[in-house]
Amino acid sequence: RHSENRAIKQDVFAWLDANPPKPRGKSAAATAIAGKVAPVVFTTALKWVNEWEKLRTTSTPKALRAGCRFYRQTLHCTG
Repeated sequence: RHSENRAIKQDVFAWLDANPPKPRGKSAAATAIAGKVAPVVFTTALKWVNEWEKLRTTSTPKALRAGCRFYRQTLHCTG
């Protein structure tokens, strides 16, 4: 049911990995994402930027590159 949104969110996370926002630049990143990178509104983009930032600071980059994601405070890996 929500697979399209999850796919878009992963694309946004990949974009954020390639274009990390500057300190205090989350709003600018969300503005760039909204409508340009993904078909979402600003508030959704800002929520995803905040979530990406939390994932980036709480998990290892190696785990994220291996397809692992946090879900309900637990690291889940696919494959």
